[in-house]
Amino acid sequence: MLTPPTLSETDVRLAAAGDRSAYERLVRRCAGLVSAIALSIVHDVGRSEDVAQEVFVAAWKDLARLRNPRTFLPWLRNMTRHLSFRMLRDRHVPTEDERLASQADERATAAEQLLAAERDSVLDDALMALEVEDREVLFVYYREGRSLRQVASLLDLSEPAARKRLSRARARLREGVEARLGDFAVSTAPGPKLSANVMALLPSTLGSGAAVATSFKVATSGGATWLSFVAPLAMLAGTLGGISFSVRKLRARARDEEERRGVGRYGLMAGAATSIAVVGMGVATVFDFPLSWFIGLWAGFIFTWDWLVLVYLPRVTARRLVLERAEDPSAASRQHRERVAALVLMALVTGCSLASLGLMLRILLRGA
Repeated sequence: MLTPPTLSETDVRLAAAGDRSAYERLVRRCAGLVSAIALSIVHDVGRSEDVAQEVFVAAWKDLARLRNPRTFLPWLRNMTRHLSFRMLRDRHVPTEDERLASQADERATAAEQLLAAERDSVLDDALMALEVEDREVLFVYYREGRSLRQVASLLDLSEPAARKRLSRARARLREGVEARLGDFAVSTAPGPKLSANVMALLPSTLGSGAAVATSFKVATSGGATWLSFVAPLAMLAGTLGGISFSVRKLRARARDEEERRGVGRYGLMAGAATSIAVVGMGVATVFDFPLSWFIGLWAGFIFTWDWLVLVYLPRVTARRLVLERAEDPSAASRQHRERVAALVLMALVTGCSLASLGLMLRILLRGA
């Protein structure tokens, strides 16, 4: 049974900086996954290993552009599928004479020819009835140690989804074929030769563009860290200044101590929500927190801000507004204008927040 690979983000970073030894470890750990995805598409062991070599060479050349090591596996899977389908489109369809000639291996014994024919039959019969995604999950499952957890991790699936897909693929196989397919997948798994071939094909140094990108990342990593703190703090200072100004204005118009206390609580809650959102975003950026952190912080900030403007503050100022309208009939139109201005401001803050969140999600999902 094969041992499932453990991917090291440290190796990804080292390889992106030009460390060939770290990249060789990545190749060894991901060779089974890449070749299994390729085999599920091209239906040919030799071609699947050709695809795997091409994938790893291309990944080496572009690895410095990958800004987040956590996206390495999805990036590698997508590249494998793209190159596999490209090979299907571009491959030469052999004539009958070429096919017969390729099957006539004079060095093979009768037993070897029988084994090859049986393997071809197993592969064709088992795979032709399956969808691409079903073939993919089967080959990854067998080549990665028959671990459902490993399949889910490598293919970005939940374990129930991986189990369902694997069960569906098994149900479509004829009785007894699955065991033979498992033996075939294990026996054709890439060995050390694939890693050696990949390393032999790699250029001796990183390309100029990749080298410049890597050098820039290393040289500016400290500055980027400070910028991730300074920019949110500057934003926080400006926002807190605006909140403080509005609180002073509201307290000056308050009619009683209860309203002044309510306005003070409004200022504290608005300042706390803004501080948590802005500082939290900076910390999450620096320490590479999961995407759910960004979404949660932003959603919490928008909800709190809208509740304060639409629900809490009107309750605090309701008594004063009634008194002002009773004392001055023209106050109603002024209060209406103030209310519209507050709603416009709330809409602008909400819109800018959603736009900023959308931009940040786009950057993060592209590998930031």
